[in-house]
Amino acid sequence: MQIYYLKADWKTQRTQLKELRHRVFVQEQKVPVEIEQDGQDEYAQHYIALNEAGQLIGCGRLLDSSQIGRLAVLPEHRNRGVGKKLLDLILEDARETGMAGVFLLAQTRANQFYIRAGFVPEGPEFLEAGIPHQKMSLLFPVPFEPDANFRKQQIINPDYRLSSKKKSEMCLFASETTARERLYALMRSASRKMCVYSQQLDHALFDTTECSDLISEFARGGKDRQLHILINDSSSIVKRGHRLQALSQRLSGHFLIRRVQAEYQQSRLSFALADRDGIWVLPDREVYSGFSDVYQPVEAERLQLIFDRCWDHSQWDPELRLLEI
Repeated sequence: MQIYYLKADWKTQRTQLKELRHRVFVQEQKVPVEIEQDGQDEYAQHYIALNEAGQLIGCGRLLDSSQIGRLAVLPEHRNRGVGKKLLDLILEDARETGMAGVFLLAQTRANQFYIRAGFVPEGPEFLEAGIPHQKMSLLFPVPFEPDANFRKQQIINPDYRLSSKKKSEMCLFASETTARERLYALMRSASRKMCVYSQQLDHALFDTTECSDLISEFARGGKDRQLHILINDSSSIVKRGHRLQALSQRLSGHFLIRRVQAEYQQSRLSFALADRDGIWVLPDREVYSGFSDVYQPVEAERLQLIFDRCWDHSQWDPELRLLEI
């Protein structure tokens, strides 16, 4: 089962986060609601784990004070590494934002979990909501600071962006309309490259005037811009016709559509990528339920590896020439 680990926004995901945390902390662990809902959520960075159906199965948060908390996984998904990967994502984000270290108030029964992650216990145990806890902390290594001469060296790969002004805007969607809206929003955010994997180049999402106009505008925005699309099957495209196939032939220098070899095809996962960090994901292509974010570089890198592997085992489909353009 594929699990997605992502940064999330409290304003847009608060309902799902509250439901999951209520189930784990209030119903299962008997933590009073007034303690679980401490008023700090709107100021925290939140993190989520989604299953293949786009359902929330785990969460956590990081406060500006460097405190990690509300790490929770639904019972049916425990002992599968979900909590560990959520914690890894939080720690990575804390390092990238410049925190010197992090701390948490761990339930003592989970001490070994955090010790394996590098946390060190501090002070005596104490009770919170009737549950034994202990403070634990983790200091990050001091980053290496190059000298002034090093800073003057030429950048070997100037195309690689060392930082981004984009901010995470995680959105969950659960309908054809909202799936299309989020897809087009991602397309508008792209500045250099877009990659799309859609098994049959879904007509409801991609065969629209708005989509065609967005791609045309993108491709004509600069000579170095590229749009790569992978499909599994061209039969519905040939039978029904498709705006993007016609457009790809007019913009052949920027826009390529290729068919993936059978043994490398993704049977259900559909996704789109913008530059190095934007994602739009349908875990199940037959259900318009998924998530998107204009800045989710960790998941974007993972999906890019999948796309590149499939692209390396793809080819132009001669059946596509049957379209009248």
